[in-house]
Amino acid sequence: MAPLSQQSVSRLLIAAIPAVSMAATVQPNAPDRPVLTHQLHELESRGKVDVVLWTRRADGYTLQIVMPRQGRSTPYPRIGAWLVRADGQTIEPASRWDTPDAMKCLNCVGAEASFSFQLADGAAAVSAVITIDEMPRRAALPRFPD
Repeated sequence: MAPLSQQSVSRLLIAAIPAVSMAATVQPNAPDRPVLTHQLHELESRGKVDVVLWTRRADGYTLQIVMPRQGRSTPYPRIGAWLVRADGQTIEPASRWDTPDAMKCLNCVGAEASFSFQLADGAAAVSAVITIDEMPRRAALPRFPD
């Protein structure tokens, strides 16, 4: 097996740390339902969005968008996200989390925007839409096993 590149390792670490910390927080009160994740390659954009993860947790769904490190004078792209039901109705996120002061962080390997959705809303969604600097990208959402 070929060794992972520095960029691949960075991507994995950025994506895994929030997922692990959130999953660890949920576990004590969580029913016996595993945390499951799908990578949505269709939503990635070279140089702007490295990884997009659609995750089902015990208490809800998250859409994590990981951006590569930018130069000190290059801002991260503006990111937005929502879900879409089969009838076309949009589902706004229940909450959003962004890497704080990402532009000031000298040791960060990138930045993240994470959007949380209620369990019922995530289960009802058939696709996700993200905007990267106001340009929309849409992908079908895979179903998780029960």
